[in-house]
Amino acid sequence: MEEFLFFKAGKKHFKIDTGEILYIHAEKRYVTFVTATKCYPAQISIGFIEKLLSPKLFCRIHRSYIISLKHTDEFDNELAYIGKKKIPIAEQYKSALKASVVVVNSNKTPIRLDNGNVEKLLIELNS
Repeated sequence: MEEFLFFKAGKKHFKIDTGEILYIHAEKRYVTFVTATKCYPAQISIGFIEKLLSPKLFCRIHRSYIISLKHTDEFDNELAYIGKKKIPIAEQYKSALKASVVVVNSNKTPIRLDNGNVEKLLIELNS
């Protein structure tokens, strides 16, 4: 995977660090790379961009969206949440998203570790 990409917009070439990308949105013949501070439009296909990015760090969840798994806060069966942005998950991409992440399933309420009390956590998870 590339650590950064250069893309042409007008007469200039812009550098974008792939670690800063929150998500990529496609609309017609353009994609927009969205970071926390800027949006970078480029005339390129989302399919081409998808091939450049690491599947360990990015996942296509819709024909118009690729998300950064690093920046995804949560997801359900219909939406992925990156900050306050809600991004739709298309039916055909749900299995790809679930295969891209490790999901730890627990019916217990999360336990706050206040003094690094890992032993207490392990006892409560095992009971």
